[in-house]
Amino acid sequence: MYRKKNEKNASGPEKPLRNKRHEQFCQIYACELWGRPAEAAEKAGYKKARKTIRELFENPSVRARIRFLRACLAEQSIADDAWIRENFVNIIQNSDKTGDKIRALATLHRAVIAGKPSDERRNDSGMETPEALLRYFEGAQDGEDY
Repeated sequence: MYRKKNEKNASGPEKPLRNKRHEQFCQIYACELWGRPAEAAEKAGYKKARKTIRELFENPSVRARIRFLRACLAEQSIADDAWIRENFVNIIQNSDKTGDKIRALATLHRAVIAGKPSDERRNDSGMETPEALLRYFEGAQDGEDY
């Protein structure tokens, strides 16, 4: 089977690249040193990093692998956000201390509001917004209970 020079990873971006150094560069660049290709190339073991970067980014397999790894990282962070919110709900429902419940509720509320577009945050009814009301319910200091 004939493959073009740049089609080194014909199996797709979900599989590691055959060239171990290219794969190492993709892993480092996509996760740890995003936006700093020279540092990623040096950390992957390339001696002439600046010259190598152009060659790496011209390789469609390398570009596809980096996009795939970044997408996996993004999916993982979404799962982490859901896990964090689930734990705040657990604190709100099960904590013995009222102050802990109120702080968890306020933090969860800020996280939900931060995720909404600004036009959904408005309250045109003239009533005080939940953010304004929450300032009265800060809760007790850590370690104290009501």
